[in-house]
Amino acid sequence: MESFPREWMLTQDCGRFLWICVAWMICCVETAVCEDSAGNPSRNPRVLVDAYHAHSWIDTMPSMAMNQYHLLHGPSRIIHALRAAEWKCEAQLGPWTNEVLVNCEVIYINLVSADRPPFTVDEVLAIENFVKQGGGLFLVTDHTNCYFHNHVLGSLAERLDLELTSELLCDRPPHTAGPGNAWVFLSSFREHPITRGLERIAFQSGGCVDSRHGIIHSSNRSWGDWANIPTYGESNSPGFYGDFQQQPIERTGPLAAVAAKEYGNGRIVVLGDQNCFGGVFLNYLDNRKLALQTFHWLAKRECNENLVENNREKKRPLVWCLENPIGKESDFGDGSNAGLYHLYAWLGKMADARATNRERMDAKLMILSCTKDPLSPQTMALIQRFLAKHSKAVLILDLQSVDTKSNEIDLLTLGFARGKTEKVGELEYTKWYNPLESSVVICKNNLGWNNKHFPGPEATMNATQHAMCKQLILLLSELGVQQETQSTKSWLEERDE
Repeated sequence: MESFPREWMLTQDCGRFLWICVAWMICCVETAVCEDSAGNPSRNPRVLVDAYHAHSWIDTMPSMAMNQYHLLHGPSRIIHALRAAEWKCEAQLGPWTNEVLVNCEVIYINLVSADRPPFTVDEVLAIENFVKQGGGLFLVTDHTNCYFHNHVLGSLAERLDLELTSELLCDRPPHTAGPGNAWVFLSSFREHPITRGLERIAFQSGGCVDSRHGIIHSSNRSWGDWANIPTYGESNSPGFYGDFQQQPIERTGPLAAVAAKEYGNGRIVVLGDQNCFGGVFLNYLDNRKLALQTFHWLAKRECNENLVENNREKKRPLVWCLENPIGKESDFGDGSNAGLYHLYAWLGKMADARATNRERMDAKLMILSCTKDPLSPQTMALIQRFLAKHSKAVLILDLQSVDTKSNEIDLLTLGFARGKTEKVGELEYTKWYNPLESSVVICKNNLGWNNKHFPGPEATMNATQHAMCKQLILLLSELGVQQETQSTKSWLEERDE
């Protein structure tokens, strides 16, 4: 046997020792990145958004030029909210594999569609393994079997022991946003980290989820409206709605709208409505709070109240749309002719518009509706506290020719100097100012503020509506609400990627 020089043997031993040291250091660094001294995760979470089985544009925020339904109600706003919390969010443009899921905390599968590729066996097994090993899976379904999403998700749901339904979640007043019964309020919460501190969330024609793991439920007056799916799915619309009327055979509430469960070492959440976290309704009531607490639970991170309160769209001014100022269940979430949903959706294209009855004293502008009926003493006190701060503005939407010389307006503008009444196109408004540089504006829209007259978020405006909206943008600019300079990708750029 040939012998080797001693120097060569020493060199080999040193080399092996060096590689052992490097490997040990890598393991230590990896552990330090993933956990803090208490064994809790410390690296900012990473979310992969399924853009392979679903149409998920994550960088295209709602904007004035946008009127495409699926862009407006897609996941871009919640992704921006997570990025504002310093999460790393990326689109997954190919199949799920074990390699893809390395260093990922949460898989986000928004509403899938049958025109996209199906889940393969290997993908199902990779996702199951990811969750069993401690990952989080956020699955978004919807009403009935729209876009055949149940068929696309069937194999994955069966593997993960999740039941899918083909129902539209319907309810009755006062659990609805307006006279229809498919835009529903949900206020029945099981104690869970996801539901902590919630008061009300809202669905826009959502569906039911697995009742065995429900943490948010509809009222006992609700029902699961069966889908109307013709043979071969031949229909003018792949929405497959039911008849919106309860039939004797249909389930009666309470029905689960959000489900959460442990699976192996990981966690799974199923949400029954993509619009709940979409670009319009994410900022309605407690929907954003629910979204943030859901993602944090899935990633095994703590989500405190300060994190929720301070989660802002930094490049957009905060606008507080005050819900329920005159006793109605909803103004800005009401999609009927009498509601203000169209205006609210329009505001969300240019501002960080939050429709809530929770206090948002950090907002630049408060907007509320007003009729000849008096505002409640609580609402009056709330507005006065808001205006007592520096450089605030309150825009009151005049719905029924409010008397600007009434005692109520006098109380509201006590200490303010009245400006002149101005008419610019279809808008007619009166301003009041105080020494703190705060202002009150009562504005009448000759075209009308409600949904019957104000253009919907997906509508193509006529010349008169376009001119009115341009005038409103100028008024909002005077009140400190400036349009964001478009800096994000367009949906065409995202599609090309």
